[in-house]
Amino acid sequence: MNLLNSFSNIGNKIKQIFGVNLNFGGGGKRIDTDGISTIQTCTRILTENVSRLPLIVRGKDGRIIENHPVSKAFNKSFNGFLTADKGRKIIERDRVLNGNGFAIIKYNIKGELQSLTPVPYVAVQGIILKNETLYYAIDNSLNPFTDKDDRETINGEEILHFTSSNIKEFVGISPVKSLMFEAGIRQRASETLINFYKNNAMSPVVLSSSINDMSQVKALKEFTEKFEIENTGSSNAGKVIKLPPGMKLDSLDYKFADAELINTLKFTNQEIISAFGIPSFLMSYETTQSIENQTLEFKTFTLNAIQAGYKSEIENKLLTTKELTEGYYIDFDYSVMLDADLKTKATSYKLLVSNGLCTHNEALIKLGFKPIDNENGDKHYMQAQYVKLEDYNQNNIEDNGK
Repeated sequence: MNLLNSFSNIGNKIKQIFGVNLNFGGGGKRIDTDGISTIQTCTRILTENVSRLPLIVRGKDGRIIENHPVSKAFNKSFNGFLTADKGRKIIERDRVLNGNGFAIIKYNIKGELQSLTPVPYVAVQGIILKNETLYYAIDNSLNPFTDKDDRETINGEEILHFTSSNIKEFVGISPVKSLMFEAGIRQRASETLINFYKNNAMSPVVLSSSINDMSQVKALKEFTEKFEIENTGSSNAGKVIKLPPGMKLDSLDYKFADAELINTLKFTNQEIISAFGIPSFLMSYETTQSIENQTLEFKTFTLNAIQAGYKSEIENKLLTTKELTEGYYIDFDYSVMLDADLKTKATSYKLLVSNGLCTHNEALIKLGFKPIDNENGDKHYMQAQYVKLEDYNQNNIEDNGK
């Protein structure tokens, strides 16, 4: 079924939602999001933290399913030429900046996941619903991760589509698009400050002349240009200024809004951070929270929402019908974020081991030590002196009777 013609009217609409080619004011100048450090920092923080969380496939009883094709793809390699780390970063960066991240799924003859191939958002020409099935139009000439160069229509069941939390129709809306005004202010303020200091800031004096003869304007202009070369800049600091007759230096009474511009940058930074859902402490702003509370806040209010989208999409399209029926589900290991000093970790694992919540070997491996090389290291232990409170008096009577 050829649906490519069906996408002709919606391609521009989709790109309008995806796009980050932002304009500010009436000049039509493009806002360079790559040059706005706050946006790039937010993108880096989300990309690095989302892509580094190990994916786990669990059975109905919560046990980890070892060597599952899905966990192998997301933790080791997407395909023969792309590691899982790179593949996940490519997808997540697109999702963060453009609101949408894509990957084409290839199944084996058993219906299990065989490989994943990222698709840049620019290569997705449109999305259409037909007969209760989504179809994606892909321009392979815009995808560097494939050797194809044609256009094709892909069934929605064969493509992973991760979106931002702000969704319109079938696509996520880029947070950068909602930041058009703030990003424009941020860029203009930065350019103003850069040019201000590039031009040796602003002189506190002005060169004036008492000559009223307008025929001397050209000569005055030439002298001003020569004066600027000979007397301005750090290399001419401290030199005696030579003035011809009829000219003088007057103090310039001005107040440059330098501080106001810096405050503007701080304000727009906060707006950008909020749009991306980044806690302020991750952007090096002051905080009184402990590391544990900071990590918990980031996990609870930012990462959990993102990973919920990943979990739903992966379970829907990468787990088999049989596995879903048996209660298999996707989980993410947040322990890689919850690091602490050795003393704190050792105390925590001692508590887990002594209460039978984990084995000695599990604790040793987590702490980076060599596990015990016998079966005892893989068993759970706990103290045997515990009794039910309801039986406490009865036990005392029996002990006293003896």
